[in-house]
Amino acid sequence: MNNKRDFETIVREMDARQQIHDCIMRYCRGVDHADMELGLSAYHPDANDNHGTYNGPAEGFLTVSLEVVKELEILRHIICNEYVEFDETNPSVARSETVVLGTVYYKHEDGYQVSLVSCRYLDRFEERDGVWKIADRQLVRDWEADLPAHGPEGTPSTNGMLRGRLNTSDPSFGLGFKRWGDSERPPVSEVRIGDGQA
Repeated sequence: MNNKRDFETIVREMDARQQIHDCIMRYCRGVDHADMELGLSAYHPDANDNHGTYNGPAEGFLTVSLEVVKELEILRHIICNEYVEFDETNPSVARSETVVLGTVYYKHEDGYQVSLVSCRYLDRFEERDGVWKIADRQLVRDWEADLPAHGPEGTPSTNGMLRGRLNTSDPSFGLGFKRWGDSERPPVSEVRIGDGQA
């Protein structure tokens, strides 16, 4: 293998790794903000997603899960380790393991709670027409815990801070982020902890 080919291989792999990382980030932000188009942009059109209770087309999984997400106060995916290996016989295939800590904040009959779920995405990525996306996903759940949480009014130490939201009223949209496919960004109404608008 000559140096030019080595360089091309390295650049191609770097681009693939970045696309794979961006794909995982789009999926997480899409689900965290109930943005179907953004979440779906992480998958190839014929992708399969096996989340245990659901095993089928990725579009069907997002349709079902985002209806549940919309009922929550806040959902956040925290990405930990990402490990990617490229197929030795097919350079357009990669496998990845992504460690995720899911945090779900919701109102319970005894007050507010937060659920922590440690899981892993076992993904098969495929490059099609120069674009890497998920072709198959298997969710592995490692552990989970439920903990009591402060309500939306927060605590004295968080008074005055911007309050996160699940929808487009989240402060992150104030940075100019658009919902996937929108030509204009949505209006943002800031809500601060302790201002009675929880």
